[in-house]
Amino acid sequence: MIPYRKLNRRTWKIMFVFLLSLFIALTSLETFNTAELNLLSRRNALSLSSESVVIVAMEDATISEKEPDTNYGAVPFFNANLVGKDSTGKRFRTLISFNLSGIPSGSKILSAKLKVYCLAPTGTTPKVKVHRAINLWMEMVVTWNLRAVLKLKPSPWLPPVNVPFYWDTPGGDYSFSVEASKSITGGSVAVPVEFDLTNLVKKWLDGTYYNYGILLEADASPNNVMTLIAQREHPNSDYKPKLIVKYTPPSITLTPNPSTQTVHVGETALYTFMVTSTTSPGQVTLSVTGLPTETTYVFSNNELEPPFSTTLTVYTSVSTPPGDYPLTIHASSTSGVPGVTGVLLSVLPTEIKDFDLSVTPPTLTVKKGEKAVFAVEIAKIGTLTSPVSLRVSGLPEGSTYSFSDNNLAPPFTSKLMVQTSASTPTGDFFIDVQGVSGSIVHIRTVTLTVSEQPDFEVSIPENTVTVESGKKGYLDVYITPKGGFKGSFVFMIQGLPGDVKVKSSMGIPTGTGQDKYVLTFTAGATTGTFHLTITAKSSELEHSVPATLIITAPTGVTPTPTPSPSPTPTPTPTAPSEFDFSLKVTPISLSIKQGETATLAVEIGVLSGKGYVYFDVTGLPPDASFNFNPATLKAPGTTILTVNTGSTTGTFTVLITGHERGGRGLTRTATFTLIIEEKPGFIPKCIIATVTYGSELSSEVSFLRKFRGEVILSSFAGENFLKVFNAFYYSFSPQVAEVIASNELLRSLMKIFLYPLIGLLQISAFASQPLSTLSHEAASVVAGFIASLLIGLIYFTPISTLIKWLIERRVKLSFNTKKILKPLSLATLFSLATLVLGVYILNEALTMFSSSLFVVSTITLTTVSTAVYIKKTLFLSILRAFKVR
Repeated sequence: MIPYRKLNRRTWKIMFVFLLSLFIALTSLETFNTAELNLLSRRNALSLSSESVVIVAMEDATISEKEPDTNYGAVPFFNANLVGKDSTGKRFRTLISFNLSGIPSGSKILSAKLKVYCLAPTGTTPKVKVHRAINLWMEMVVTWNLRAVLKLKPSPWLPPVNVPFYWDTPGGDYSFSVEASKSITGGSVAVPVEFDLTNLVKKWLDGTYYNYGILLEADASPNNVMTLIAQREHPNSDYKPKLIVKYTPPSITLTPNPSTQTVHVGETALYTFMVTSTTSPGQVTLSVTGLPTETTYVFSNNELEPPFSTTLTVYTSVSTPPGDYPLTIHASSTSGVPGVTGVLLSVLPTEIKDFDLSVTPPTLTVKKGEKAVFAVEIAKIGTLTSPVSLRVSGLPEGSTYSFSDNNLAPPFTSKLMVQTSASTPTGDFFIDVQGVSGSIVHIRTVTLTVSEQPDFEVSIPENTVTVESGKKGYLDVYITPKGGFKGSFVFMIQGLPGDVKVKSSMGIPTGTGQDKYVLTFTAGATTGTFHLTITAKSSELEHSVPATLIITAPTGVTPTPTPSPSPTPTPTPTAPSEFDFSLKVTPISLSIKQGETATLAVEIGVLSGKGYVYFDVTGLPPDASFNFNPATLKAPGTTILTVNTGSTTGTFTVLITGHERGGRGLTRTATFTLIIEEKPGFIPKCIIATVTYGSELSSEVSFLRKFRGEVILSSFAGENFLKVFNAFYYSFSPQVAEVIASNELLRSLMKIFLYPLIGLLQISAFASQPLSTLSHEAASVVAGFIASLLIGLIYFTPISTLIKWLIERRVKLSFNTKKILKPLSLATLFSLATLVLGVYILNEALTMFSSSLFVVSTITLTTVSTAVYIKKTLFLSILRAFKVR
């Protein structure tokens, strides 16, 4: 054993830092989140079931611009909250929050009314407006400047620390959208005033927004016009602020038809169920209990959202014991809403009457517009004499089917012909061929792969060519083949003046990638601007794109002056006009489902002058992303806006802003409406965490989504890092999530594995928060650096230390510290420098590369440096203490 005195001070220091870091990471969920989670859980808790609930305000307080550091939650104004302005124009606002624990999960909100009592308005208030608060606040500490104070206790042996949290904007952080508004007339004393908050309460309960309460303001009112609204502490309980919510509690109804089926041994029983629900319980999964032995079942539709119809097929076999069996059909939903019903299955002994169904080939590939032919063979089993009806389901859109023979007694063979069309989507489609004879049903599944017809696309990145009269100009035309197209091309050009000659470069299409052709324009004497249509034609296919040809007069040519009887004054040179432009977006309304991508065309027109325009977008949901191609455009021209949605649904008014590069900083805007709809079977972000914790609405998954949306996606650097991370993460996460979902032990182990990660991400978000008011880019980089450092320390350092020890002890190989750490340090500094450069010049490719390298190099440097310099860690000391060799 190693004596205690031989463990030097450096070893104990390293051991202490390592254990302290691990302890902070493991306990950070409670340390850094307790206050906020406790408050939010009271505001968002879902429990009791009822059709109506009256919720008295849980917290309310006035904040005063006149006394910005005074809290009026503990010292109210005569049991009233104030809204309006005093005689000096200083504003008074009111914050109110409600506990939503009286509303069960999955309820359909019918209405939600905020009811307050006006005690003594001093004049006519133009509008009292209700806004959604967007940051946490506490009744007993909130002021015009301060929103909350959290008591943090990093460890049991250290005293707690009160950490103040200030509003991002003095006067309260709230959404500028007005949820409801109402004028309150002077003299309306002790009368109720109602505001309709139905839409806001729906979004609180479905997880779209965090429930931070509401903010009432009347900033547009004249000076010395104040409205007094009864506080929750008012002695008259009728006067207290209330939220009156009417809703329909969730329920699932299963309606069977028929409720009793009688079959013989070996036959099949069919029941049809209509699955309905008074609300939206989420995805419903159906199952059956009470089946006899040697019996199986299948639902034609399962794991869908109500309402839907499904057919329960119960397959008996020759070994199924005859008898009467009450079957229980269970419905379980992702929101926890159950449903149950019962049917009766009577099994009688009988001789075998059956048939066998086979379809060949099992897979078939066709191009759009072609016909796929499958051979369907029906074989007779036992004494079956009734005809077999063939049906098909699962066909892709835009396709039809037919059978050469149908409704015949077996045995017989039929051809299944599936005719695709030009509108049929490409991909793999699983087609169910169903044979039905009375209650006997057999289904076989084949795969139909639909591929693109040979075609091509034409594009001209720079679609304007300027050429001097009598000289040559060049235009690059790119051909992109699709569907294995390998034809040759002929270019036709419309709109040319008669004295311009055009010659195309020769090229052999590769059939893969992009082929470049060069059009050479030889200008004649004609000058001017000509709008061209360039058509690429190959056999029966042709595609056209627009282009512009500008022919200028030769330089250095001076026209012969015309004699004049009197001198002609020299004209004053005209200064070039300033650049101005128009902005148009197409389409102005766009519907898209969760997790999908859509594109819009943003067209820049020139009103005067010349210039370049770059773009940005506001108004998208926090988990959506976008990019412009190109990001900077020379006017006139068109850029393509690509929008990638996340899991957030709803209707959003999105603002596109075009900025003049340089110059006067001129801007032009246009808006479009984005409608994001729910997508059945949509795989949410954070898929592994969602499966591990059971729901997207769990506090852990909500934090990960909030960290991604508010910390990472709030910056250009974070947005581009996520592009690389998502490509890596979603290459394996669906398969991993599927394994975790099917194994309860793995789910428990994964929770243990993820808790330190959530903790260290909370540390990163907490540490970078002060920088967010100065620069989202700096805050994002600091959060990424701290998270990478802690990930390396917590997850990888123990492994690398063990590996180093094994190599040194077993292989007798020592490490050169400088040779290992110097290149890692240089890589980290290089990645940080290139990251700053990429963000400064807004280069996506450079930012994606440098941000990914920065994260990887930081994790590696932390891991390796800790492992190299730890000589006697706690792990090694324990091993040596027990003389492990």
